Amino acid sequence: MNATCDARLSRLVTEHLSPRERMTVSEWAERYLSIKLSANPGAWVSSRVPYMREIMDNWGNPDVQRITAMKGSQTGLTAGAYGCIFYSIDQAPGLLMFVYPDEASGRDQNNVRFIPELEANPQAARHLTSRKHDVQSGRLKLLTMDILFRNAGSEHKIESFPCRYVVGDELDRCPPGTAHLLKQRLKTFPDGKLLLIGKPGLAGEGIDHEYYQGDRRAYMVPCPTCGQYSERRRNRLRWPGIGKDGAPSDDTRDYRIPKSQWAETAARAWIKCVHCGGRCGAEHHRWQLALGVWCPLGCGVTDLVRDKHGAWIETPGTLTGPVPSGPRQHRSYHIPEWISGLLDNPYAEGVLGLLERQGEVDPLWMTDHDGRGWQAPGAAADVNGLTARIEHERDKGEAYDLGTVPDGVMVLIAGVDVQPTHAWVTVTGYGVGGRERWLIWCERVSCPPLAGTNALAALDPILYGRQWMRRDGRTQKITARAIDTGNRTDEVYDYVRMRNAICGVKGVGEGDRQQRMDGPFVWSMVTPDGKSTSKAVAAAAGVRNLRINSNWWKLAVLRRLGTVVPEATLGEEEQAAALDTTAVWHFPTNTPAEYLEQLTAEERIPIVTRGRVQRVWRVKKGRRGNHYFDVACYTEAVATALGIEGCTTIKGVGDVTVRVREEQPAPQLPAPRGSLLGRARERR
Repeated sequence: MNATCDARLSRLVTEHLSPRERMTVSEWAERYLSIKLSANPGAWVSSRVPYMREIMDNWGNPDVQRITAMKGSQTGLTAGAYGCIFYSIDQAPGLLMFVYPDEASGRDQNNVRFIPELEANPQAARHLTSRKHDVQSGRLKLLTMDILFRNAGSEHKIESFPCRYVVGDELDRCPPGTAHLLKQRLKTFPDGKLLLIGKPGLAGEGIDHEYYQGDRRAYMVPCPTCGQYSERRRNRLRWPGIGKDGAPSDDTRDYRIPKSQWAETAARAWIKCVHCGGRCGAEHHRWQLALGVWCPLGCGVTDLVRDKHGAWIETPGTLTGPVPSGPRQHRSYHIPEWISGLLDNPYAEGVLGLLERQGEVDPLWMTDHDGRGWQAPGAAADVNGLTARIEHERDKGEAYDLGTVPDGVMVLIAGVDVQPTHAWVTVTGYGVGGRERWLIWCERVSCPPLAGTNALAALDPILYGRQWMRRDGRTQKITARAIDTGNRTDEVYDYVRMRNAICGVKGVGEGDRQQRMDGPFVWSMVTPDGKSTSKAVAAAAGVRNLRINSNWWKLAVLRRLGTVVPEATLGEEEQAAALDTTAVWHFPTNTPAEYLEQLTAEERIPIVTRGRVQRVWRVKKGRRGNHYFDVACYTEAVATALGIEGCTTIKGVGDVTVRVREEQPAPQLPAPRGSLLGRARERR
């Protein structure tokens, strides 16, 4: 028994108390690392992915604090990150935080990949304890250190722990500001490490932004013809086809190739040397990778040298120029698919994708193959364009002032966006046929909540009390009003119940999966208990409510402002939708700058999420609010719902009400056959 204990004690002393052999991270990985869950399972072979050596060695470099790796598909970066973590467990322990985009992906990665990979590496797994409760979904207790698994959406769980090591996975799927939050975890650790990895999304955001904050290293490889180093870029891809002279050539970017030949053509793709125009094909791939050098921005690499027999001396070139040095460096790496050591032909899939898309580069192709951020062709109105329109109309003698009603106005419709302490109000005039509209008034009205009263009554002087002066000296009242019910909902409903010619408006966005709408709008009733129903409930205390498709109306407003909407920002249904592009929007000469800023505050852009292209709305950087843009959507929706589009005359519009009363249904304005409202009535 004593002999057994002595042997065990001796083994523990040898494992944990004996001096560790000094090794770099890549050397440790070469000796001990094994990858289980991979397309190429087995022992880690650095020569297969030589570009990973420097990235991994930075994990153990005391001068480097931040490592950013922006990647394409199938590059081996995730396996390399696991190697860094396992190295720390065995050689340089310290509290480590592994941050995932969301709870589901973190749980899956922890249970399905991280723990099995750790258990498959004996050198790191020997530090696991025998206690089952030490292996949890949010925390892994080891003999040498603890590992925390955190969801990027739980800021308080991240802020609570200063850490020596932080790893952020798939940064572009994390909430905005995640990178800054992770950087703060290292403040108390002078030797701390932050590793950010993932595919990019939008250019200038997420991992793309972090890459450009670092020293922007590109993997330079030598040309087999001239020996000069250059970066593999997508614009240097070439494949067989018909050249500009009409003759067959291997040096083309021909997209007219028959579909039956795409696979064969892509298999013969190559990279053209930027220096000599030489061919760098798949047959040179391994040779080039082995001699590759990571080159920071502003540096160069010396050329290869031939021996006396004319053969290349296979010694990698050295960096030239001002190489970054000093403590707390931020090294950033771009790893496109073109340098992947896991692929024997790294060009085939990318060229095949180009042939399928006829040369049109989309977000999926860009992130998967080129590993660069997508410069979205966003759809957005422009302040300068609207200002130029105002100046043009002034030069034509068509200018008017804020608060006056031009001659062409037939109907006035007010819109209100309610906020916690105030409301944004606009009055818009619509002309014959609803093709022209004029901004009549815009104002921020203070209406903070007051106990025992409805503070929204502060809106009454504009919505009900004011007479709007026309150029001919006559006055005109507001015909219909739309008020947002998303804020202070009960107070808004009470306000609407007590007034005529007003309806609540509820926008249904793309994230509202349970209320997703196929059409532009639908009328509903809100009963006194706050429940919504589409049935014709004619209750005296009921509120007529208009649910609108926010995405549909935002696109409509952009197009009616004269914005060109790229097809890349539209889904198939949106491309097929007959959104009005003939409308004309007029603005007063003295339109407030804040109004124009808010009206143009949002943009529609495509992004890549979990391998799928999604189209989202976002507020432009630097804009403080988008309230007037929302109000424009409300007034446009109400105008269409009342049947103003297509109408040539409207009689008695001052008596119109959009509220349902018990004694009499809400009167309906005439809707011509073929209009949205007309088609809805025909269906009923």
